[in-house]
Amino acid sequence: MKVSLNDKFRAIKQTNFTGFNIKKDEYGEKYYEWSYPYDPQRYDCYLELYSVVPDKNGDYDTNGFTKIKNPRNKSEAIQLKPGLNKIDLAYDFRIPENAPFAYHYSLVPKANKDALPIYKIDAGDILDKRVPGDGEKIFNLVIPISSGATEAGAAILICADNYDPRFIYDKNGKIIPNPNAESSLGVFKNFANHVGGTLAGVEHSLDEGGLDVYNRIFLLPHTSGDRTSAAGYWLESGFQFSSAVDNVDTFTKLQRKLFAKGKTIVADSAFTSEGMSGIHIQSILKNGEDDVFFDWFKCGSLKDMTAKIGAFGKKNKYIRHKLINAPFDTVQNTDGKVRLVPNKKYNKDEPTYVQVYNIDQASQDQILDN
Repeated sequence: MKVSLNDKFRAIKQTNFTGFNIKKDEYGEKYYEWSYPYDPQRYDCYLELYSVVPDKNGDYDTNGFTKIKNPRNKSEAIQLKPGLNKIDLAYDFRIPENAPFAYHYSLVPKANKDALPIYKIDAGDILDKRVPGDGEKIFNLVIPISSGATEAGAAILICADNYDPRFIYDKNGKIIPNPNAESSLGVFKNFANHVGGTLAGVEHSLDEGGLDVYNRIFLLPHTSGDRTSAAGYWLESGFQFSSAVDNVDTFTKLQRKLFAKGKTIVADSAFTSEGMSGIHIQSILKNGEDDVFFDWFKCGSLKDMTAKIGAFGKKNKYIRHKLINAPFDTVQNTDGKVRLVPNKKYNKDEPTYVQVYNIDQASQDQILDN
């Protein structure tokens, strides 16, 4: 099976997770760039907009929603093409610049134009009032907020892996000297190596006043879930902290210290590069063409087959597997029986996983190392 990014969406230069980006033209007028990933061979995609009115408590309900028509051609929807769609809400639909509105996408099957549309939404604020037999009442709610003044000041871009590897955290989250710091000194960071630094080096510098001259701290990369690559930008889960540079507790502690000093923190991440362990690709491998993320990628040969990913061929004579970082190990007695013994290398703070390997290519030390 081949999985690659869908070429139809490579034209999107700016990552967005709300379905649209707000832009300004050369005259300073605001417009929207809208995009939604769908299969253009199977569906026509339409954007439907609704004016919204809050109730007396300031809450929004679908009872106050009214579908907005284009005043010139009276159409109730905008047909979207794959990729970016430039839309001027103020000009085309008379929606004031800072007025709240709601929207959803309507996917109409090409094979049957009379079929009921499939309604889709983006991430963000969602209002779901669907009932059995009526799937239309699900919306994204957009409440624009006027931008205020921004405090100017210096900023620093920090990669924790090579910022200051002289310090690490102990198991209780306390900063201690790194006993292996000697091997990290003088090492140049690149996209193929781990230097060994953690957030402990950043926090130590903050405590010692090394970051006092900066108003903003950009940490990269931190929220990709990537535990493997040196760059840290192969997305596994955008909702998980990258354990390669520490855990959510130490990250939270650092945030509190930064906020206490009046500093802004930006946790950088990449959502455009996803490895095979990414949650979206794993979901596709599990559910096939019915998966909600199927149209995010260009997927081939999914029909009538079980997806098989890996570097091994059909011949598996030399293929073995073992548990890494398991709480127990196995020992074979002289009578041939196998018994369980505690694994001296077990670390409860690290994940336990299955490793598949080729016994013909692995050394004896590698085979016994778990």
